[in-house]
Amino acid sequence: MLKTIFKIALRNVLRRKLQTVLLSFMIFITTLAIFLMVGFQSGSYQLIENSYTQVFNGDIQVRNAAYNDIEDFDKLITEEDITLIQSTLAKFTQTPVFSTIRYINFGLGDFNDKNYAFQLVGVEPSTEPNLSIAASHIISGAFLDEKSYNDVVMGVDLAAFFNIKVGDQIVLMTTDIYDSFVIDSFLVKGIYQTGDATLDKNTAFIHRNYFNDNIAYGNNATNITIKLKDTSYRNNLKTFLQKNLPSHLAVLTWDEILPSIKQTIQFQFMMSMFFYVLLITIISFTLINSMMLATLKRMPEFGIYSSIGLNNRYFKWILFFENFILCTLSVGLATIVGLAIIYHYSIVGIPLPGITQEKGVPLTLINNVIYPNLHSPLLLVGPLLVYASVMLAIIPPIIRLNRANPVQAITSN
Repeated sequence: MLKTIFKIALRNVLRRKLQTVLLSFMIFITTLAIFLMVGFQSGSYQLIENSYTQVFNGDIQVRNAAYNDIEDFDKLITEEDITLIQSTLAKFTQTPVFSTIRYINFGLGDFNDKNYAFQLVGVEPSTEPNLSIAASHIISGAFLDEKSYNDVVMGVDLAAFFNIKVGDQIVLMTTDIYDSFVIDSFLVKGIYQTGDATLDKNTAFIHRNYFNDNIAYGNNATNITIKLKDTSYRNNLKTFLQKNLPSHLAVLTWDEILPSIKQTIQFQFMMSMFFYVLLITIISFTLINSMMLATLKRMPEFGIYSSIGLNNRYFKWILFFENFILCTLSVGLATIVGLAIIYHYSIVGIPLPGITQEKGVPLTLINNVIYPNLHSPLLLVGPLLVYASVMLAIIPPIIRLNRANPVQAITSN
């Protein structure tokens, strides 16, 4: 019997061409729009995440659990800790892992009677280029090398403030682990431009050997910064490190280091979801209204069927199958088209409007192209919500049908 009812429902869908086309187009456009918005939005979130992880902060940092910020410079990880961390990282085989040793302290620069406080970072020149894009975005001079004991590399905005150029000498003052002042003269070896305001204006790099000898007094470090080739293994690596490292070492992912950025992304996502739900709600009420009108027009037909002994539940199945056919075809087609579009742009990318390049240096954190995330499970949210709302839209017409008797139905028009 259900097979016969399904054929009747299919006939009804094909017979009412105008109504079918309008409702199908409405469902198709809504599903496709939400599908694409979620895909592009997840790609923009990935771009933001990559910007903060690949520019400087890395995917994971291992540091002393007592260290909170730059004021805790004396709370360093020891040489033994560094050796243990590096040997533990070598055992992780799920994806290639890059790491570097860093010292982070404040610095006060003095040049041309100008003073400015900024972040002073001691780095290992051989491994820092794997974690920071500053080394690959040098616009004047060169990045640090193994001979750069008294050299400094700074951002373009910081250099512009001092009106300093490569080859000039700048006096830097900082404090050591005992809170004593350390003052020395450094040669400006290079100037970089990344597009990240924090890095370009508030960060300068010096060799870790200088930190070892004059500031930290030993082969210690503020942290070991880690970057993964495949970031999907980030939580796996965090769990692995937590299991194999002592409790006095804290293993932090980028969002734990920069919680405000993570919260901003989550807030934007929640606002987007509110917009999606609102859009689907509007479409659902439109569909309910359309189905109610269509049901009222067909009441005489249902009344005649009832008068010859056909039970109301068969009408409900007809309405259900009509909605099912309409919804499945529209949502399914929109999902297929959406996947094709997302797949295409996940390869070629979408250039961000208004982003240009100057001297080959992108004026953005990482690049000016968004790559939609084809593998995001959030892509299914839109089609599932639309499908559910369309199927639930059948409830009011069924309630109206239950309240009608054959005589009223036949004479309703």
